[in-house]
Amino acid sequence: MLKKWMRTGLFCLGLLYFSLSGMAGSGLEKAEARTMASSELWPEKAWTVRFSQELNPDSITPETVYVLDSQGQRITQVSLQVSKDIVSVGLAEGYSYPQGDYRLVVAPGIESATGESTTTETIKPFTVLGPTYFTFLNNVLPTGLAGKGYSIYLEGNRSTGTSWAINQGSLPAGLTLDPGSGEIKGKPEAAGSFSFSIKKTSAKGSEEKALSLDILPGNFTLSPLISPSISQGQQPETGSAQLRYPNGSKKAIDIYWEPVNSQQGGNITLRGQLGGSDYQVEIPGIISYLQHVDYKYYYWATINWRTVTVDLDGKVRDAYMDASYPDRSKIRKMDFMKELSEQRGCNVFGVNTNALDTGSTVTFRFYDAFGNLLEKRDMLVD
Repeated sequence: MLKKWMRTGLFCLGLLYFSLSGMAGSGLEKAEARTMASSELWPEKAWTVRFSQELNPDSITPETVYVLDSQGQRITQVSLQVSKDIVSVGLAEGYSYPQGDYRLVVAPGIESATGESTTTETIKPFTVLGPTYFTFLNNVLPTGLAGKGYSIYLEGNRSTGTSWAINQGSLPAGLTLDPGSGEIKGKPEAAGSFSFSIKKTSAKGSEEKALSLDILPGNFTLSPLISPSISQGQQPETGSAQLRYPNGSKKAIDIYWEPVNSQQGGNITLRGQLGGSDYQVEIPGIISYLQHVDYKYYYWATINWRTVTVDLDGKVRDAYMDASYPDRSKIRKMDFMKELSEQRGCNVFGVNTNALDTGSTVTFRFYDAFGNLLEKRDMLVD
């Protein structure tokens, strides 16, 4: 059912019948509600679903083809494209699946070009793996802290049928490599920079990779952290923390944030760890109520006239766009756009202006039904 190639998946469905293998000469079985075998995949996963007949594209909607997370919540950033008998299921630009378990659902009600319709549901479970450090192009593993616990898996967190070994050099004192799981773990004893090579052996053969690992001193004071900006449907990007030492020196270390439920806007608590260590950090954060902004929903370049629209979470009842306008005002209340809101399934607000140049800065302010400020966000006009 699944063809793994360039991070896309292929499985074939029929209208009334579907092929179990999707390969030429395969047998056909009477259509029944079916859950396929699960697959382990990477965060940028895209699916290609091929039917046995050309499709009516109007029947391919977020109600007939969708992705659910482990909590049964729909992933709203899924994009669907139809070409004859093929449906491509991907994610909007800039989005990826957080690590975890998911289900691709192909529901009943998909129509062929001749009017036939599917009557059963097909589910394809899949698991998105964690990071694969063994394939990092820069060959650098997450930084550790002397005296603190350390743990990273060289290949996601599900390495099976693979053996791992140190081929050249050695790990920092206090760390070991699990030959079965590919986990580097332990408690590094001293600071320093270390280089070594790892040999990976599987049924497909063996490969070797040179890696490096920095261990920073553990006697630091943590500088105040900056909360990352998170849009709905996205995960926090790798952050950075500054460590201050008694001698006045400073060192930077990455923060790897835990996955968050970002399907709805609101205040959250972000938790993460410093590098590959077990040193935990925590900071208040916010999932933006802004789902999408379009500075050129309507655009007349000759006079720089544009309609700016913002797609917002349903909790937002008023929106303002602050900028420098020709009448010397700084504030514009955005109009609620009822028809667009119904089409897009969210609250859409818009404003007309000829005062915004590409590259200029605007400030959006979003309020709830009681007049409480939910979010203030500065953005560049594109």
